[in-house]
Amino acid sequence: MTMPDTMILIAWLAVGTVFGAAYLWLIARTVAAIQPPGTARAALGWLALRLVLAAGVLTLSAMQGALPLLAVLGGFLVARTVAIRRAERA
Repeated sequence: MTMPDTMILIAWLAVGTVFGAAYLWLIARTVAAIQPPGTARAALGWLALRLVLAAGVLTLSAMQGALPLLAVLGGFLVARTVAIRRAERA
């Protein structure tokens, strides 16, 4: 693997981390919309946005190959781990 390939994978890892943070934030918004005084329409909107985001990012990375897709998954797992640790402290 050459240096430019490594830099591309690092960029995909960063994309995955941002994607993971956004995805988890959207989950929090969906949960907040489900609780009163939220509405079902708002909850469905957040859910739809979350699914479109996931489909878009995962499709784009998969079109680039297996390694970018795995890098995005790794970045997502990094964001998930950080979110879980922050939630445990709260």
